[in-house]
Amino acid sequence: VMLMERRASKHITAEQWEQYLWESFRQNKPWLQLSREILTADGTDEQTRPAARFMLDRELNVDDVTRDIRRIFLGSDLQCAQCHDHPAIDDYLQRHYYGLAAFINRSFLFKDPKTKKSSIAEKAEGEIEFTSVFTSEKEETAPRMLDAPPILDPPSGDELYKVKPAKNIRSVPIYSRRIQLAKSLSDSDNVAFRQNIANRLWALMMGRGFVEPVDMWHSANPPSHPKLLNLLTDSLLQHDYDIKYLLRELALTKTYQRSSQSPGQAVDQTSGDFTDFSVTRLKPLSPEQLAWSMMQATGVVDQQLASLIAKQEKTKEKQIASDPVWQEQSLNKALRGNIANFARVFGAEGVQQTRFDASAD
Repeated sequence: VMLMERRASKHITAEQWEQYLWESFRQNKPWLQLSREILTADGTDEQTRPAARFMLDRELNVDDVTRDIRRIFLGSDLQCAQCHDHPAIDDYLQRHYYGLAAFINRSFLFKDPKTKKSSIAEKAEGEIEFTSVFTSEKEETAPRMLDAPPILDPPSGDELYKVKPAKNIRSVPIYSRRIQLAKSLSDSDNVAFRQNIANRLWALMMGRGFVEPVDMWHSANPPSHPKLLNLLTDSLLQHDYDIKYLLRELALTKTYQRSSQSPGQAVDQTSGDFTDFSVTRLKPLSPEQLAWSMMQATGVVDQQLASLIAKQEKTKEKQIASDPVWQEQSLNKALRGNIANFARVFGAEGVQQTRFDASAD
């Protein structure tokens, strides 16, 4: 939900994508490695193709991908800086938007005429220009992260391509700006990359981020507890971006374990200014969590699991029926349609959703 925001499957199924994430988490793949795989996979290798869903199912639209990489991996929404500097947020500048877009603008979707599968192709040339609607001044930028030095292409030799552009041929340049994006984004000097995931994991566990909304980080909306956020951020770096480590640390804190009942004066749980973590914030269920809870409460989960185990015990590999990993994956597959129904009714597509309000339906 964080990475794809319930977008419709176009080139890669949600089931393939979720299985990739599930296996990655089971292997305890570091966030640094996971992020780089998602941003560098081109969809040509069946082994790594599911990781390419982030780009492919956004149709590799430069504006959509630029905005979502900045929001989801770095915690700031530059949409209103696409045509001019942001009118309300001094930190969000047009050159920042196009500095990020310059990593992507050479890439495009390629559809294989034989397999009919789409993957990512890339050109070796092509610069990005932008004009402010306020000043009408035209500018050009190389790829860059905010105001960091621009990343210039290496000197071009006689040959620019591993695979040259041609009809029905996927072009592959020797130097890829898109591959450079993953390296620059997750570079240890780019503190925003790890601050963002630390803030998101805190929000997942505590019901509210240090920065809220989690994708609107700027100087006028600073973290509520900067020292604590810096501690978590540094800890992530020290533990090689270990997500399970950080989630475990948060679960063991007194903050996470506190009651939602205030011993003193009442706390307004609906207030948007709720930044005091002395009392646990009530966390509404996501549509997916609500679906599982309803199925558990009504006996659907137990009934379905019993049926799956009974069928498996009749096969030659009946011993696998007691494996909790097999049970979890089989249940997810069998009940996927029910979860999708709840997500359609209660969920929102293509946006960050921090609150959940039940509709009349």
